[in-house]
Amino acid sequence: MKDGRVTVLVAEDNRHLGDALETFLQRADIEVTLVRDGQAAIEAAQEAGEPFDIVVTDNNMPRRSGMEVATVLRRVAAYSETPIFLFTANDRAEFDNLDPLAVEYVDKSDIMGLRAAVHETADGIAAGGDLG
Repeated sequence: MKDGRVTVLVAEDNRHLGDALETFLQRADIEVTLVRDGQAAIEAAQEAGEPFDIVVTDNNMPRRSGMEVATVLRRVAAYSETPIFLFTANDRAEFDNLDPLAVEYVDKSDIMGLRAAVHETADGIAAGGDLG
């Protein structure tokens, strides 16, 4: 948390969708860092003074995929239990290996579902709840 606000890293290369996610989350008083590719997400996470509370990542992005982002972040102790949402248009069946990464799949056609899931998770973090 930063200044009492939940922090979310959003990695989305589609400018309109990324901007919409940023707006949705900021309206809920969530601090958002928006990046446009997977490598930028990894770099933002590594350079953050405090780890992000939540990570939302597209899968199909330039330089690194969302799965690569999740894999790299899970190797960093500060992100070992961070909620990560993989927000993608890819079929769920392609992600049978998500369980070891503890990543939650959200279909890209369900932006309101993602918004609700992130809000619920953020509310739990803000309340000091156990998310694991």
